[in-house]
Amino acid sequence: MSPLVIANYTKMLRDKVCYTFSMHTWDYDIGTLQQGEEGERWKLTRMILYGLGGEKIPPALLRKHLAYLRIPEDRRAFLRLILQ
Repeated sequence: MSPLVIANYTKMLRDKVCYTFSMHTWDYDIGTLQQGEEGERWKLTRMILYGLGGEKIPPALLRKHLAYLRIPEDRRAFLRLILQ
C-alpha cells in the first residue's frame, strides 16, 4: 500500500475512535428517566447502539431484556451467541 492510503486509513480510524469515545447521549434528562424494566431496557438499548462508555452490561440483565430491546437483528444474534 502507498503511504497516502495508509495515512488516510489511519486518520479515518483515529477520527472514528475519537468520535466513539467522545459521543454522549444528549436527548434525555437522567433525573426523568423511568425506573423499572422500561428504564432498564431503554438504557441497555442505548448502551448497545451508541457504546458502553466504559460500563459493562451484566449478563443476567441482558438475558432478561434481550428479546425486548429495539436493536438490529444482527446485533441481537451476536449477543445471543456471546451469552451462550
